[in-house]
Amino acid sequence: MDKTQLLALVQEKINEGVISKEDLAMIASSDGKPVIQTKNLTNIFYIIGGIIAVIGVVILLAQNWTEIGFVGRILSTLGISIVAYVIGFVMTGNVHRVFSQVFLTVSGILAPVGILVLYREFSLDFNSIAQASTAFALLILFMVAYRHNKRNILVLWSMLWMTWGYYSVLGYFSLLTADVAKLATMIIGISYLLLTYYFQHNIQMLDVDERKEKYIVENILYGIGTLLVIVPALFFGGIFDFITLLLVFGAFYLSIYVKSRLMLVVSGVLLISYILKITSKYFVDSIGWPLALIAIGFCVIAIGYGTLYVSRTYIPKAKV
Repeated sequence: MDKTQLLALVQEKINEGVISKEDLAMIASSDGKPVIQTKNLTNIFYIIGGIIAVIGVVILLAQNWTEIGFVGRILSTLGISIVAYVIGFVMTGNVHRVFSQVFLTVSGILAPVGILVLYREFSLDFNSIAQASTAFALLILFMVAYRHNKRNILVLWSMLWMTWGYYSVLGYFSLLTADVAKLATMIIGISYLLLTYYFQHNIQMLDVDERKEKYIVENILYGIGTLLVIVPALFFGGIFDFITLLLVFGAFYLSIYVKSRLMLVVSGVLLISYILKITSKYFVDSIGWPLALIAIGFCVIAIGYGTLYVSRTYIPKAKV
């Protein structure tokens, strides 16, 4: 491959987002020596700074709740949330990727706290309908922000607001009995899986760092969705003992199909939980706890090995 072909290949990879101009600059300035990636260090400082800011707000409110008065309480919660949202919203471009996501996260943490404070200051009841309205309003705001700058963290926040609104609506109609709550949780879990699948296959990220973030977000949501579907099923009895087993093995297959390692691990843990439940429910009285524990131990070893084998064989390391 001559120089012209090599340069053409590099340009192609830049256009695809595999190689960034920052990577080329780093190589050019390294002279064959290791280069400290100050960008990663800066991102760490952004994250630490955001955590410290939220802790500071909590301490401020805890120590000076009465002294700061109505204006102080609103400004230190809802006010900071609005400012953080605006900063995260307007900071576009890859160079501000982590910076904007930290501010959007600060906004997401403080927004419901600020709205709750506002309700209490005006002696209003923060009931189910108020919570649902708040959740769906935040969902719209964060979806607008995602449409504007495609920050991956906004997908997690949007899922959270959707879930809060969903349960608030059920609470408003007094539908959250024990069994209904289990079924409702399974439904929201299925929604997580479907929305994550859409996000995985229909949202494209050009920058390599954004694709890495997107892969992490997908894994988190697939893991949460799996938990929300299968854990409630474990607490049903009767026919659900069989349905739960089908769901667990279905999750194993789905983890291979969507290439999610976290979903695979969660499925393995849930299978162990299922075996513990079935053993204690049906076999302890007949074979005794010592033999049951021996059998469970070997099952756990087998599941661990099987999970590792499937992960290495069918879920290759993500190509981002």
